[in-house]
Amino acid sequence: MMRGPTHLISSETGTSPAREPADLNVESTSPTAEMTIPFWNHAYARLKQSSEELVIEYEELLSKELQYEMDTPDDESENRIDRANPHRRKRQLEAIIENGLQRAEERKAKYTIFGKTFTPRDQMARTADFVKSIKTLVDEAVKASPEAALAWAGICTVLPILTNPSSAEAAQQDGFIYVASRMRFYSEFEHHLWPETLAEATELRRELNTDLIELYRLILEFQMTLVVRLYKTRLSKLKDDVIHHDIWDSMVSKVKQQEATFHRDFKKINDLSLRIELEKLNKNADAFLHVLSSKLWITMETQKGEPTVHNQFHASGQSKQNNNTGSGNQYAGVTFYGPVSMLN
Repeated sequence: MMRGPTHLISSETGTSPAREPADLNVESTSPTAEMTIPFWNHAYARLKQSSEELVIEYEELLSKELQYEMDTPDDESENRIDRANPHRRKRQLEAIIENGLQRAEERKAKYTIFGKTFTPRDQMARTADFVKSIKTLVDEAVKASPEAALAWAGICTVLPILTNPSSAEAAQQDGFIYVASRMRFYSEFEHHLWPETLAEATELRRELNTDLIELYRLILEFQMTLVVRLYKTRLSKLKDDVIHHDIWDSMVSKVKQQEATFHRDFKKINDLSLRIELEKLNKNADAFLHVLSSKLWITMETQKGEPTVHNQFHASGQSKQNNNTGSGNQYAGVTFYGPVSMLN
């Protein structure tokens, strides 16, 4: 097995206490703080509150990968995933992800996964293309948040099982593909989540943030459950080899229901944002109309106060004034003063 990325973790021996960082106390987090802490972090913290046993099992499986890479003694109960140091945890997860992707691309006759041997009976014909697509998703997820990487680390490890039709149920594969695609969608969608017009709408922000965090929690729950279940049924044989597809259908259904809730609330926010923008445009238009009307009124009042000016010819001489009209005959012996207009 290739051990290229192992140096990321091999020099950091010893374990750290599995405690939650203080910034993941989601119950006391303000809407403003929620925008600065990745949503995946909140989702992971809530999943650990609601399904602590699942999270512990999952982290212990990832720890087996670290043990295998570091050639350390096996301790079934030891959790090596660092919960106290996010930077070290990120390096651990990146190492597991990279090794998992490399292993999936090799298409071996046997794989060592979580310390167990897996022998595939057949493999997907287009495994390489599938793994390449997954790698794109993973790269984006790791950039988004270490907690999103936590879900992908396990998935990348069991890719040889997921890409083996004889080992993975169609419901598992279909559910995984759907959930994976939504992870990418929402990671990109976060950047367009809040219009500037609603910067002060704290209650709406809190509601929508809660929707998205719950959606991420369900996605993490699906990914972790899938990995733990595959380990127990396909690797360690701790459970019967029969997996009811309705388990996966139900979990995917919950994800879709939460998506519907999120999009409904997001539409309300978009409608409000649009209404605020329209009101702002109307106010600007009214203000512009008032300015124009005021300037026009001032101009008209100014014109009323000024004397009327006419072009007039003044003729002097012999104490007599003559106006030249009609055929255009001119009078001799008179002097004209004032502006003269030439009429065509």
